[in-house]
Amino acid sequence: MEGMERMNSLGHKQAGYICGASTGVLLNLPAWECILVGALATVTAGGKTSPDFDQTKTYRILLPKALEGHRKLTHWWGWPVLLLLAIIVYWYLFRPENWWLIVYSALLLGWASHIAIDWIFGGAGYGRGAGVPMTPLGNHRGLLGHRHGFKSNGKLAKAMERVIFPALCVGITSVIAIKTIL
Repeated sequence: MEGMERMNSLGHKQAGYICGASTGVLLNLPAWECILVGALATVTAGGKTSPDFDQTKTYRILLPKALEGHRKLTHWWGWPVLLLLAIIVYWYLFRPENWWLIVYSALLLGWASHIAIDWIFGGAGYGRGAGVPMTPLGNHRGLLGHRHGFKSNGKLAKAMERVIFPALCVGITSVIAIKTIL
């Protein structure tokens, strides 16, 4: 996209897997469900089915000009919180099968992990502050405030994508494998 940061899908998908699979382990799910939650979280953690949907032509066609732009409406931290509350209420009222809860929670974990990574690595620019919006329409804040953030294509981000996240993916998958043996 012209004038936009390159979508870093791989790092986001790795973080989604780590978040999803780790949650499965913490909830003491069976090994195959831990892997499933991790895999499903990757679907919404990076790419066109993630908060980066705001970089697609479809998004620009569907929404008014005022809502266009990367890291605005789709990156608001409140969406995962509201969806989590909706899942909890729905589960409480209707007691659906566990698989339903696992699938939707995994997809939600992926979306939330994307926003968390952008909160850390979302540098200011392109008409917005660093990080993610505190309201659905703006007021960006990140780990380092509203003016500065770690660069999404900087050395730390590259180290996370190339070394740290892959090591964590292997680590959590190893934990799951060991869990099945014991």
